[in-house]
Amino acid sequence: MQYLTNENIDRKKWDNAISNAVNNDIFGYSWFLDIICQNWDAIIDDDYKNVLPITIINKNFVLNPPFVFWTGIFCNELLSQSKIVDFFNAIPNSFKTVNIALNKICDINNVENGRINQKKMMQIDLIQPFEKREFHIKTSDYKTFSINIKQTLAFFIVNNFVLGLGKYAKLINELIQRGKCMVFATTDLERKILATAVVFISNNSLFISSVCIDKKSDNEILRAKLLDSIIEYFSGKNFVLYSKIDNENAYEGFDSKTLINAGAEEYYYPFFIRNTFSIKTLFSKINKFGT
Repeated sequence: MQYLTNENIDRKKWDNAISNAVNNDIFGYSWFLDIICQNWDAIIDDDYKNVLPITIINKNFVLNPPFVFWTGIFCNELLSQSKIVDFFNAIPNSFKTVNIALNKICDINNVENGRINQKKMMQIDLIQPFEKREFHIKTSDYKTFSINIKQTLAFFIVNNFVLGLGKYAKLINELIQRGKCMVFATTDLERKILATAVVFISNNSLFISSVCIDKKSDNEILRAKLLDSIIEYFSGKNFVLYSKIDNENAYEGFDSKTLINAGAEEYYYPFFIRNTFSIKTLFSKINKFGT
C-alpha cells in the first residue's frame, strides 16, 4: 500500500482502476477530481488494483469537495474488513482533520485510527414505470424542460448561486460532453425559468447535484414539479435517484418534505472521521476556512 502525491499518480492506471472497480462511479475518475479539487493525492494498493483518493482542502484538512457525494475505496473485488481499515490507517497523520463521505464498499463498523459514522440522504428507486407511480404532480401551471449550460449558469447567477460556480460550471460542461449529466428546469407558461436541478448520471445511479429555485417563486408545488419531471424522465429504467436533504435550499438537494412526498426512502452511507486538532484549534480553523 502506497501514498502518492498528485504529480506522481499515473492517470491512465488510475482511471483504469476506477473503470474496472466493482463500485466504480464518476466521483473517482481523475478528470472529475482534477476539476473539482485543486489538490488530491491517493493511496494505491497492488499496482492500482485498489485505490483511495485523498481530497485535500489544505495541509491540515481532507474533506469531500462540494458537489461530490462520496469517494472512498474503489476496488477490483470486495475487500476484507482488515484491508479497508488498512487504507484508512494509511492516511498520513499530518492531516489533522479527515472527514470523507464513503461509497458502499467502505461500510464497516469501526476503525483503529478514527471512527465511522452514518449520514442520511434520500433515495428513490425508479425501476417502476412512471404511469404506475402514485406521486405525480397534476398541475398545468408549470412546464418542464432540459436546458443548456448557458441558461443554467445565468439562472444560478441571478439567484445568488455562487458556491464554487467556476469549477462547477466546468464540471457540468465536462459531464454533459461525456453524457453523464442533465439539467432540468421548471418554467412558467411563458417559459421563464423558475427552478433548476443538475443531475449527475453514473451507471445505475442518479445524483441530484444541485437545486436552485427562483428567489421570488419559492413554493412547494414548484419544487415537486421539478422533482417529478426528473422521476418521469428516468422511470422504468434500472436507476436509483439519490438526493442530499437540503432544508435551506443551500444548493445540494431537495427538501425532505418534497422527497418523501415523491416516495423517497432514507439511505444511510458511511462517513470516516478523524480529528487530532484540539477542540479550540479545530473551531478556529473551521471558522477561518468556512468549512
